[in-house]
Amino acid sequence: MNPAVEATVDDDPVTERLDPATRRVEVVVNPVAGGFRYGALNRFVNRLDALGVRVDVRLTRHAGHLTDIAASLHPDVDTLIVGGGDGSVNEAVKGLLRREGPMPALGVLPFGTANVLAHELAL
Repeated sequence: MNPAVEATVDDDPVTERLDPATRRVEVVVNPVAGGFRYGALNRFVNRLDALGVRVDVRLTRHAGHLTDIAASLHPDVDTLIVGGGDGSVNEAVKGLLRREGPMPALGVLPFGTANVLAHELAL
């Protein structure tokens, strides 16, 4: 299955075919985030797996760990998905800014208490 991603560039439609089997997603979760639930994480990962997306899941162990993980992601990682709150997203962005090489897309699983960024982005 090759889902089409619809986008526009200068109001011209662009369709890009993505082979999910070639996508590599790293999901990094703060397990002490206020809204974190293992069941929600499992459902999310199972959906990606059903699409054939290669998913690796890591749990943070201490403050600053997510920054270190984001900074040292393998170059083949296409997407970093952060499961946590605003502090977790902040750590991820700090780490991504330290990277050299290709920048992965950033996704958010709003597992925090307030999730201000996720609310502002209407996620």
